[in-house]
Amino acid sequence: MTGADKPEAPPSAPRRNLRTSLFRMRAADFLGPPPGMIRADANIAEAIRAMVASGSGAAAALDAEGRIAGILTEKDVAERVALRARADDPALAVMTRRVVSAGADDFLCEAIAKMRQHKLRHLPVVDAEGKPRGMLRLGAGLMLAAESEMREVEWLVGARTIAGMREAKANQAKLAANLTADHVPAAEALSLLSGFNRELHRRAAALCMREMLDAGEGEPPAAFALIVMGSGGRMESFLRPDQDNGIVLDDYPDSEHSRVDGWFLRFAERWTAALDAIGFPLCEGNVMATNPVWRKPLSWWKIQTSRWMEGRGRFASSLVNIFFDFSRADGERDLTAALRAHITARARNPHFLGRQMTDARTRAGLGWFNRLKTESAPEHRGEVNVKKAGIMPLAESARLLALRHGVAEVSTLSRLRGLRDCGELSADFCDELESAFEVFAGALLRAQIETAEAGGVPGNYVRAKSLSTRMRKDLTRALKSARKFRTHAEVRLFARVV
Repeated sequence: MTGADKPEAPPSAPRRNLRTSLFRMRAADFLGPPPGMIRADANIAEAIRAMVASGSGAAAALDAEGRIAGILTEKDVAERVALRARADDPALAVMTRRVVSAGADDFLCEAIAKMRQHKLRHLPVVDAEGKPRGMLRLGAGLMLAAESEMREVEWLVGARTIAGMREAKANQAKLAANLTADHVPAAEALSLLSGFNRELHRRAAALCMREMLDAGEGEPPAAFALIVMGSGGRMESFLRPDQDNGIVLDDYPDSEHSRVDGWFLRFAERWTAALDAIGFPLCEGNVMATNPVWRKPLSWWKIQTSRWMEGRGRFASSLVNIFFDFSRADGERDLTAALRAHITARARNPHFLGRQMTDARTRAGLGWFNRLKTESAPEHRGEVNVKKAGIMPLAESARLLALRHGVAEVSTLSRLRGLRDCGELSADFCDELESAFEVFAGALLRAQIETAEAGGVPGNYVRAKSLSTRMRKDLTRALKSARKFRTHAEVRLFARVV
């Protein structure tokens, strides 16, 4: 291996929890230098000089539109050029003309799978227009993708049909079980599952758009962003999330509303039906892009969310709580960034935040003498609703305090760290709350895995009798922390202390 071939991961590349890195990182996050760029009519000598100067180990010939027409690597130089060609021969004559590339938004595991499939040592990464952004190298990729890990995720890499995506979704329980067995922190596992789900949303959307194009519906008539909300938006999805999604459109003339919104309504109907078929149940509360409340241009979103923040009552509060955890699943980043900036600025109103805290219904699930509070309904008697009793009180308090301080992060752990950094939480209290979240996430994820492996439908409950003495103590301690945090948030937000 030459010095140029030695794998060098950038400092930001995670070296822990290999499997989660494969799903969290995109190809664009792991780029080496771009290939040396040459004209399509350049000769071999020019190509080699460009390759050496770039430090990428490859040179790319670009067509008139700036797309890759051919690629020359160090291996090609050794096999096709040395002793067989003259320096002034056309570079394209010895280049690989059918260039395999990865999209900048492809998961890292997808790009590595292509390299393995085609036995490549270099893989160009291109933008949406097919223009080169940089290069992936086999050595660096293998630092993050050992043989066993790639075998584990191959079923997602190849999932491009509804049936394939449904099979990939069904395999999530197995993936979660393997992560748990490898002692990957539950919060990391949830992040992976959420990234996995977001990718399925993106692929389903692309499939639906191709179907619409084939049916003569044409391309999308406006720029847009697909968003997911709730636990999916916070990157905290468990094994059976339902659909909470919407669409943010770029502004368009009012006279075009019927045409533009009609197209996106038909798309939303296809998309939500596809997601349901894949394994994301339709939202019973109709929080989906088929509902015009959750599908509108950016300026209308700003007006609507401002009205929600001015409104009173639990209905307005419920809309805010669902929406404020949104994040982009696909589409234009500028649209979601503008909407996030709008609500972050407007939501710092103390009267709004106080009302939100007062209207919040969830309480940490502790009864008399700090004992675990179990459900009394016959179907869940003796069980603890970990989501309602632990995760949501923690997430709600973190959301509202983050809004108070203008922290734009969405995940619960990121919000807690943002609150620590701005001085709202001490470092010790932040650590305590992070540990509580890990306890809640771990208990619920393990329960869901057991249910799925037994052929059942994963839910939000944990049987109290199934908990070990240590786990019961940990869960009780975590619930105390969530209760203390809620009281802290109520005091800080001028709400009624209970």
